[in-house]
Amino acid sequence: MSMMVFLAIIHAKAPKFQSGTVFVYFTIRMTCCRLMHVSGRDFPIDEHSLMTGHTFPVLLARHPALNGVAGRCYGRLDIPLAAGWEEGATLLAERLLNVGCEVIHSSPSSRCLSFSRYLAARTHREVVVDPRLAELDFGLWEGMLWDEVPRDALDRWGADPKGFAPPEGESGRALIARVQSYWADLMYKKI
Repeated sequence: MSMMVFLAIIHAKAPKFQSGTVFVYFTIRMTCCRLMHVSGRDFPIDEHSLMTGHTFPVLLARHPALNGVAGRCYGRLDIPLAAGWEEGATLLAERLLNVGCEVIHSSPSSRCLSFSRYLAARTHREVVVDPRLAELDFGLWEGMLWDEVPRDALDRWGADPKGFAPPEGESGRALIARVQSYWADLMYKKI
């Protein structure tokens, strides 16, 4: 039995840090390969089964610094950007103009939307908002100081980051699943 598989080959450049904004630029090259499934393993059928796919640039950026979050647990908590965030965003907008990214994908949080809309206004890019890009939902831990979170709960989370979920929150596995779902839609141009 043979099947088609898509492989993402990532070419990354070193992370950059500018005025509280972290971004990484990389390109994705999608390659399609026919594989044969034998004894629980996948093997390329032959060298001619590799077909060149499409390539597109990706620039990942985290929102700039926030107000009042030192030592605090936050994910879905709505926290404003710190004063002066525009300086780093302006530098990132200049970079965005030169890398070929056509769309800005954003979490629905206000800190990400403010940042994304600022970039879009300076680069004439569209902003696509999707809840699957939201940060981890920390449930009842949202807004607590990390020192207030029970040590045994943090230890359980550290021992099983995918399976553990804070009370009324989201597991790492759930976070990964929704981001992978978004990424798959992006790769196959469904969004």
